[in-house]
Amino acid sequence: MQVRTVLLCFAISPLLACGQAPPLRPRVILPGEGVGGGFWLHAPKIAIVTIDKATWFEPDYAMTPGRLVLRLVAVDAKVENVIQGELPVGPIRFYFFTNSVAPGSVYPILRTWFVPGCRYVVFLREDGGILRTMADLTEPNIRIRSGHHATLPLSLNDAARRDPGAVIAAAALTPSAVHVEGFADGIEGTYSQLGLIVPDGYIARLLRALLANPDQATRERACLTLSFHYSYRDPCFSSLLDSKDPEVRQQASGLARAKRASPQRLLSALSIAPDSINAPEILDALADELELFTFDRDSAVSRQACVALRRIFPSREFPNCKGVMNVDKTVFPAK
Repeated sequence: MQVRTVLLCFAISPLLACGQAPPLRPRVILPGEGVGGGFWLHAPKIAIVTIDKATWFEPDYAMTPGRLVLRLVAVDAKVENVIQGELPVGPIRFYFFTNSVAPGSVYPILRTWFVPGCRYVVFLREDGGILRTMADLTEPNIRIRSGHHATLPLSLNDAARRDPGAVIAAAALTPSAVHVEGFADGIEGTYSQLGLIVPDGYIARLLRALLANPDQATRERACLTLSFHYSYRDPCFSSLLDSKDPEVRQQASGLARAKRASPQRLLSALSIAPDSINAPEILDALADELELFTFDRDSAVSRQACVALRRIFPSREFPNCKGVMNVDKTVFPAK
């Protein structure tokens, strides 16, 4: 039986002996070093996986002796959805380095970890035939609480189908029929994680879609996240002040003053023509941001947002702007 087990280990990974660490070295990106979302989205392999177990390996690597010490971790997981590159659907093993939390360490908690039994998006590359994370210590660690997706939700637009970041965001914020119990409570954390790789305007569209979810907790948490992170005043906010959830009521009360921002201030901001903006990616982000204001609870703000959108993007259609009068008194036809 022992001989058979050893042979099986070598059959699975001929480069590694059972229980021995592979010859990998840390590739550390420290927090605050300014790696953009494009770095992660250029990973050769991106997938949604369910974690089976994580195993520590020795030796430790002292990056800053006594302050930052790293150790290798092997992760056994099951691939559920492949977003980019090629991976077998089923069991895989990948590696990453994370920090030690020994007394005196610069980080008192683990900067990166994968909890067994949970789903994550992983950004992987090969190193000498061994799968490992794109970088160590600052992996986005995007938790997928939305449940298993037999088919990834790619419904927002055709461009999203070609953008791995948009696919990840849609998967993370589109609950399946078997989403985990903590999906609603995790919306704020998911927003923060997705912000590393996806423009805010795109995330906002997904959050607004959750406002129609049949689950009240999901609707309220989506509204709370929209209200906290975006300047426009969504009509959903007023209902949060009467929520049955005391935590939601408390957070909404704290935001109430900010959400009473003067409509005149918003109208003034929306009237500025950004003539100097010509980069396509910046224009797309601007369109998403401006479109949010078409949902503002103040009709004057919503109308001014439509005027700005029609001025800057005359060939695009915006659903909330049908039938809105332009600055030159012409009416945008409702189709």
